Amino acid sequence: MRTFKAKDRFGNETEFELVASTQSVETKGEMEYRKAYNIALAEGLMPRDKMRSVMKEHGIWTDDDDTELTKLMKLIGNQEVKLSRFRTEGNQDKCAIVAKNLLSNRRKMMELINIQSSAYSNSCEGMAEAIRIEALMAFCVKVKATDQPYWESYSDYVSERDENTDADVVSKVIDVQVSLRAESYKETLNSFPEHEWLSEARDALIKQSAASAAKILAERKKKASGKPVSRRPKRRKKTNKKPATKRLEA
Repeated sequence: MRTFKAKDRFGNETEFELVASTQSVETKGEMEYRKAYNIALAEGLMPRDKMRSVMKEHGIWTDDDDTELTKLMKLIGNQEVKLSRFRTEGNQDKCAIVAKNLLSNRRKMMELINIQSSAYSNSCEGMAEAIRIEALMAFCVKVKATDQPYWESYSDYVSERDENTDADVVSKVIDVQVSLRAESYKETLNSFPEHEWLSEARDALIKQSAASAAKILAERKKKASGKPVSRRPKRRKKTNKKPATKRLEA
């Protein structure tokens, strides 16, 4: 749950909560998905299967891409098993090699998935899924003081989003949603075994560096304590007496 402040539809500064989804909310989201899918289909958008064929015809997504994606997924699975074994064995050199390859292969896999997802976003399923996610967000916004939903329906949300210039609840909750997704993505990224190992290796390196620095400092202090203390010679005090002059004989 996240709390945020925004101007409501009446222009009043109000405190809101973005709460976790429930089964009831998920059901309402699925209803919005089906409605959006039918509208997209009626407006001439292609279903995903048909778009897949068109993408292959135009070279946007090829059989080679399918093969490469499947290959990378299997390779990553095998490398994760290897990294787990090497971590258990404490073989840091082999861990470093496997972790490096894992990072590279996972990046390639994510690139292919992003290409595929971007193309599919213009299908009936892609448009419907975008609306489902937006509807779920809208249904999860509550007024903190009353614990009641701010928007009764997805159409109420759309009306305020597109027509009400006084309120900024939509923009503020989108900011919160983006922040939550970024945190979730970071958590997912850090949960990958190669990132876990890199984090452990970094912590170990920091501890090793600190221990090494402490050892060097202790040795230098020991050497310094064994040396005789050199004393500076006392400086002669200055006197204001003028040097004696010889008397000249006439």
